[in-house]
Amino acid sequence: MTFATLDVDAIASTLIGEIGNVGRVQTRHRIKLIKAWEIEEGWNLLELGCGQGDCTVALAEAVGQDGHVTAVDPGPADYGSPATLGQAQAYISAGRLGSRITFVQENPIGFLKAAPEEKQYDAVVLCQCLWYFASLAEIEETLALLATRTKRILVSEFALASSELTSLPHLLSVIALGALAHRDPAPTTNVRTLISPEAIRRILVENVKCSVVREGTVEGAGEMQDGTWESSYTLSKSFETKVNKLVSDERERNYIFTLRDAVKSAKEKLTSKVTTMDIWFGSFTTN
Repeated sequence: MTFATLDVDAIASTLIGEIGNVGRVQTRHRIKLIKAWEIEEGWNLLELGCGQGDCTVALAEAVGQDGHVTAVDPGPADYGSPATLGQAQAYISAGRLGSRITFVQENPIGFLKAAPEEKQYDAVVLCQCLWYFASLAEIEETLALLATRTKRILVSEFALASSELTSLPHLLSVIALGALAHRDPAPTTNVRTLISPEAIRRILVENVKCSVVREGTVEGAGEMQDGTWESSYTLSKSFETKVNKLVSDERERNYIFTLRDAVKSAKEKLTSKVTTMDIWFGSFTTN
């Protein structure tokens, strides 16, 4: 087993502009995940839900010159901020790690079904992307298809657990966003299908018949900005307007606004900034 030396600044420097600045924080977290997943040099990886590529470049560094990362995302090229997916991915492709990465704009299910039957990967990575999926059924079908393409499924997602009081607003926010998401015909938030680590594990073990190799919590996620982004949006006028527009049932609307009030109360009690909740990771083998 050979593991690459991973340098935060060297990896983050391959990301475009403002994403690179934020990326140093993200990259520290991605490196912790890569070590927890025990990704080796020379591996051929498939990454689903790659987005703007902040995890992709860390994976490309980890697999080294003899490895490769196929990075798939269904998002349109003009989606994203401060740089779009198209801009961010093009910048990476033109850089030092570009030759190790192939970006593909396609729905994961469509990609997996269209690939030749003999196409196999050393591992498939899903790094905090499952909440972007359109439905639980889509998550279940994707995970089932992965068993035909790899012997290792490496996944991480927000833990829906708050070890620090400062991340409580983040936890409450994603529950509110998840409650609204199923009413939104065209959701654009980071929470479209809220799913817990326990549910992910259950699908992989009971439905896909995987075995758990290792799972745990990665420390240090608090410095990431997701907690600030999602709690701020939940308290915004835009969120309030969307709830009033999309939710006609009075009890359901009251439930979402009660969660919003809880976010506000939790945030007001803090003497420091909102942080991001813990992140769960799991390593699974297919049978």
